[in-house]
Amino acid sequence: MHGDFHKAAKILKELYQYFMDHPKDFLALAGRSELYDSLSRCVCDFLAGMTDRYAFNLYKDRFLPLPWVIV
Repeated sequence: MHGDFHKAAKILKELYQYFMDHPKDFLALAGRSELYDSLSRCVCDFLAGMTDRYAFNLYKDRFLPLPWVIV
């Protein structure tokens, strides 16, 4: 169980940093045209509202390479 906590923390930290580095991607994903507060606060609120499955899938989409397709 302790290992899962560290994995979840890693996912959230890396998603947070990704969105801080890519605010346009954050706005598009959040479905917003502008921030309602600081970028940091908006990203934290967004991350806090995620389900575990959504956070994992978002992490996978942003950080894990796609498998190769052999033709």
